[in-house]
Amino acid sequence: MNHVDMYNAGRIELHVSSADEMYETMTRFHMTYPNAVFEDLEYIGVENGSLAIKLSYSVI
Repeated sequence: MNHVDMYNAGRIELHVSSADEMYETMTRFHMTYPNAVFEDLEYIGVENGSLAIKLSYSVI
């Protein structure tokens, strides 16, 4: 379950639910936005029985 939140033009947050999904999402994201800068990884917890991780990027 990949979810993207764009709070403004310069910041994107990606929500993933597994380590495999995180790797695939980060790889795809860097191919699409090669100038993006990784800012933060936040463990949200377990939501609806699934792991919840938030990845934050600045997009130039």
